[in-house]
This record gives sequence, C-alpha cells and structure tokens, in this order.
Amino acid sequence: MSGLRSSSWIYLTVLTAMLLVACSAGVTPEQEIRALLLEAEIAAEERDVGDFSRLISPQYGDQYGHDKDELLRLLRLQMIRNQVIYLWLQIAEINVISDASAEATVRVAMAGGPLQSFEDLARLGAELYRFELELVKESGKWRIARAAWDHALETDFGF
Repeated sequence: MSGLRSSSWIYLTVLTAMLLVACSAGVTPEQEIRALLLEAEIAAEERDVGDFSRLISPQYGDQYGHDKDELLRLLRLQMIRNQVIYLWLQIAEINVISDASAEATVRVAMAGGPLQSFEDLARLGAELYRFELELVKESGKWRIARAAWDHALETDFGF
C-alpha cells in the first residue's frame, strides 16, 4: 500500500471509520451506499479493477447495452489510457426505494492530477460526468446494477 496517494489515505481512513461505526451501531442503507461509492472511487483511483468488480452486480446493465464484463473491459481501457487517475466525487442524492433497491446521482470529475478546488477542474482539463445509478442489495451488500452517464457542467458541481 506504499503506492497510495495521500488523498487515497484520507478516503481509506474515512471508509475505515464508516465501517467501524457500522459495526458498533445500526447503519442505514444510505451510509452503506455512501461507503460503496467511496470504495468505487478508491478502486478507480488505485486502478484496482478487482476491487471495482466486487462492487458491480453480476446482472449489471447500462444505457449502452454493456454487461458487467464489458464495463470492466472499458474500465481497464481507461486505466491503460490514463496511467494516473484522480477523481473528485460528489454524491448529489441517494434515494432508498426499499430494503434491496436504491438510486443515486453522483457527479465525478476525472483528471490526471489532484483535484482539490474549482480552479483545478479547468487547470487540469478535468472531464466532468453525471452518473445515475441503480443499486441492489445482493447477499447483504449493495452493488451497482445499472448506470447511465453523460457529460456534466462545472455548474453541476455547485460552482
């Protein structure tokens, strides 16, 4: 783990704290989903397709007709094209529909350098996306079952 960037250490610390809280008290579905999204961010930044794969439902599908295997191939391709990936993730909304179904809206900025401020988005030429996710609870764990995405604007990030 010596290759972790400092921002990843922060995320890992937050994730660990969330998991400790979950073990000591009743955790809400929203907290579980936030932890899943944080895990996805860390896996993408660390270029760990295996960890990312565990967060995706075997029944995954998206607006482009990709299944889970195709999604993971696309992720690997992004990692080949971009040797370093930094993300800035904003969870806009989580809507828990039932004990086993939820939706989330997530905005993600992707760049080749650390994203810590609005100025970094333009300076680094960050790619901005909005993801609409459908999540399902399978074997006691939330997983991403469907995703739709499109380009986002800087104003979508609250700037």
